[in-house]
Amino acid sequence: MKVLVVDDEAMICEWLQFCISQNPSCQLTGIAHNGLEALELFEREEPDLILTDIKMPVMDGLELLRTLRCKNSRVKVVFLTAFSDFDLVRQALRDGACEYLLKTEMHNGLLQELLNRTAGELAQVRGADKQDVAGILRVHSVISRLLRQKRELNGE
Repeated sequence: MKVLVVDDEAMICEWLQFCISQNPSCQLTGIAHNGLEALELFEREEPDLILTDIKMPVMDGLELLRTLRCKNSRVKVVFLTAFSDFDLVRQALRDGACEYLLKTEMHNGLLQELLNRTAGELAQVRGADKQDVAGILRVHSVISRLLRQKRELNGE
């Protein structure tokens, strides 16, 4: 699972980088210090998960999330913030965040649990996508065989 970290605090970025490196199912694809940098990295790296702060200079996390959703991105976004403001939580969830964690309560075990759970969810989605593709290919195969037959098709 490819992970992008977005936070304007260097110490938080370093700690998240260390924690992500401890998880064998994760690959850190980049670190951005504001939403605009994150969008550039997102376009280039196509991460599966973005761990982002809400309040940042240039472009905050909520605006980043809205921009990603306007692009029809299905990337999972988790907000990490020091603010326990219920209005921010509600807005983040309404805009499509999958989770909201307080930095003051976060520890390596909690982050590893989040990473493992998210990796498992992505694996399930990818498995379902493969089944959908296989089903579509079967239908195309049947239609193709029917069309290759030289006789005329009728409704009987």
